[in-house]
Amino acid sequence: MIILQQFSVVLVLGIVTTMPGWAGTAAPSARQPNILWILTEDHGPMLGAYGDAYADTPNIDKLANESVIYTRAYSNAPVCSPARSTLITGMYTNGLGSHNMPGPVQRSPTIGFLSDYLHQAGYYTANIGKYDFNFLPGKEQWDEIDSDIFVTVWDPSEYLRIRDSESDQPFFTIINLFESHESRVFRENFVPLDAAENARPHDPAKAPVPPYHPDNDVIRLDWAHYYDNVSRVDRQVGQILDTLQRKGLLEETIVFVFSDHGTGLPRGKRWLYESGVRVPLIVYFPERFADLAPKVPGRRIDTLVSFVDFAPTVLSLAGVDVPSHMSGQEFLGSRSHSPRNYVFGYRDRMDGRTDLIRSVYDGRYKYIRNFMPHRHYAQHITFVHRQSAMREWQRLHDANELPPIQNAFFKEKPAEELYDLTVDPHEVNNLAGRTGLAGKKTELLGVLEQWMVENRDLGLIPEADIRALAGDRPPQEIRQELGENVFRKALQAANLAMDSDLNRGAFDHLLEDKQSAIRYWGVLGIQTFDSIDTATIGRLTHLLDDPSMSVRIAAAEVLCAHNRCEDAVPVLAEALRHEDGAVRMLAANSLDYLDEKAMPVRKDMMVARDANDIEPYYRIAMRGALHQTSSLAREDAVYSPLVKNLLDKALTDLDQATPK
Repeated sequence: MIILQQFSVVLVLGIVTTMPGWAGTAAPSARQPNILWILTEDHGPMLGAYGDAYADTPNIDKLANESVIYTRAYSNAPVCSPARSTLITGMYTNGLGSHNMPGPVQRSPTIGFLSDYLHQAGYYTANIGKYDFNFLPGKEQWDEIDSDIFVTVWDPSEYLRIRDSESDQPFFTIINLFESHESRVFRENFVPLDAAENARPHDPAKAPVPPYHPDNDVIRLDWAHYYDNVSRVDRQVGQILDTLQRKGLLEETIVFVFSDHGTGLPRGKRWLYESGVRVPLIVYFPERFADLAPKVPGRRIDTLVSFVDFAPTVLSLAGVDVPSHMSGQEFLGSRSHSPRNYVFGYRDRMDGRTDLIRSVYDGRYKYIRNFMPHRHYAQHITFVHRQSAMREWQRLHDANELPPIQNAFFKEKPAEELYDLTVDPHEVNNLAGRTGLAGKKTELLGVLEQWMVENRDLGLIPEADIRALAGDRPPQEIRQELGENVFRKALQAANLAMDSDLNRGAFDHLLEDKQSAIRYWGVLGIQTFDSIDTATIGRLTHLLDDPSMSVRIAAAEVLCAHNRCEDAVPVLAEALRHEDGAVRMLAANSLDYLDEKAMPVRKDMMVARDANDIEPYYRIAMRGALHQTSSLAREDAVYSPLVKNLLDKALTDLDQATPK
């Protein structure tokens, strides 16, 4: 436990099985409301309140009956750290540089956390449980931090003592509930519900398996266990609300209940489909703050809201000015805006796998742009493959036993995806090629590209290049140095790279650009060619000495893929020894994709694997040790274990390919 400013917290562990009514009865008050975020992990609207008949969530359902329910609430990122980075800043993280997962970066001193602005306005601020906003520790203003990742409730006794001496000081508290995290469904981690929790285990035979998943006993069991974990979180939510009621705080507190992104089963978490980004959002208003509620309790709101809107909304509820740099808009309080027209989503590197996907949703149609279609959906991620459901899905694919809808996840991605969610909620029928929807696709593509350029989307710049350009500075600062035109050109280059049918001369031009990001996308475009001529081989060979390591590595992979490995593979082996972990990670990726062609540097890969075998970042976060760990050790902990996992996978494949 970390104690700041001499405050302490006492954890109360246990499960409540009965619960009194929650609605407050006090007269309206002019004082600022307490604001509580109950932030759960890794699940979509798997709640009875959202019409899910399979769910067993009586506590949250009861709260929903006394609250406002948002039916179209979205995380901007489909994975925890970038999602929380957006939540705490009110900014799109692909403009802050905190878009990769994991990828904690420096934060500009001009960009505060939501808690900083509330603290300055007189709020007591607390983060209880998981502390992971994808930024390196800075000068965040929290009165209380408890980094026990398994925390179940906040005891506000210390806050009450301080408040009594501070003339009714309000609080802003985030309570993070971990038990629905994807790791809790791993067979070695799953804990069955017991009688003391007053919850029924879910029957796997009745599990609502989506059409993109195989429907068998293994998959059904993981779905049932996932719902069991959500039931356990529901009991914890009830306990938190009961504690607030007993302490006399619920009648003074606006409560948000939501998840950090979608469901942590395959093709949910980490993807921009509804299963990955749609979240439940329930907001409870006590009677004294009913004038701030957009509708009466129990009513549903269908307007679009996203995580980038949460920080400015909380500031609005608290009567605090919203900083001009925040990208979101208020959807509650006296300063609430008209409903937004679009929600944007971003997926970038996930663990060790580099990717770039962007999406825009208008309330009916979702458009997804895959900037790296040559990387198929089911890239092997060690953590994901600890799920029984993922291993079973992979087994059935390898055995050629999947129908097309379920086998699509193991194919290369199309450059564009378009879904009509009114008739296709699982997003399995791609309409991007439908002539009758060409106008809608053009509209959404234009909106998405305008947003990317105006936001100066750092996903267009290779991660290792961002790090080289930024040095010890926040990545956000290089956006100003590069200027909007560079991002516009990078987007144009990325668009060219997705279409291998264009004139190949366009790629020759990209390879000669002075900006490394443009050269990088030029190389990725050539990667889609079925064959390359002698002149192109010469240009790529020249790039093996490029100042940008990202360009070098990409060129080496393309050359070796086209059987020009003699000069290329040593470049990748050398990159495995680079001081920057992002460079090592990119090289390990390329070597894995080259399969048997990487055999000449097998010993180099083994040495690098052993050299990168250190404690991973997520374990440091789980131990609550981020603030005590040196910046160098944190950086090693981010990249080195990812390099090790990639090389473990690549070496295993090489061993299996070697004749016995």
